[in-house]
Amino acid sequence: NDNIEWIGDFSDFNYVQGYSNSKGLKSLLHRRLELSFMRNMDKMSFVTKTMQRVYQEFYSKYSSKMYCSYNGIEKSEFPSEIEPVVNEKYVFYYAGSFYGGLRSPLPLLELLDFSFLKGDLQKEEVEIQIAGIIDEDMIEDMKKFKSFECVNLLGSITRELALEKM
Repeated sequence: NDNIEWIGDFSDFNYVQGYSNSKGLKSLLHRRLELSFMRNMDKMSFVTKTMQRVYQEFYSKYSSKMYCSYNGIEKSEFPSEIEPVVNEKYVFYYAGSFYGGLRSPLPLLELLDFSFLKGDLQKEEVEIQIAGIIDEDMIEDMKKFKSFECVNLLGSITRELALEKM
């Protein structure tokens, strides 16, 4: 139906940075498929201005069809006054999935290990809560760090619980 606009929703980075320098048939197919989407979509929505800019630079010919619409949290999902939380620990919280190292907890673990080594922090002062899906390879890589002892893998949780933890 030509009367219906085709709107692409880019909730996460797709292949722009992952395949742009890659060789091989798979990368070529990814590039062609994404380019065909760019060409045919009437509008494209990105969840951050950063993503929008990256795609506008990569696909400058189609940049006028690109918009930003945050998909994060709604103010109405939180009470009007939030009580401050006082913790005895530094709590790092992440809700989402990890995609083959493109989003990775490893730099944080490395930084924490360095802080432990320097004596700036103690393991007892840190907690890392991760809600979402982590593949076994990532978990094995995480286990190489001393700070892995601080990790609390929450698994898949409801949106309500994720927001409550935020």
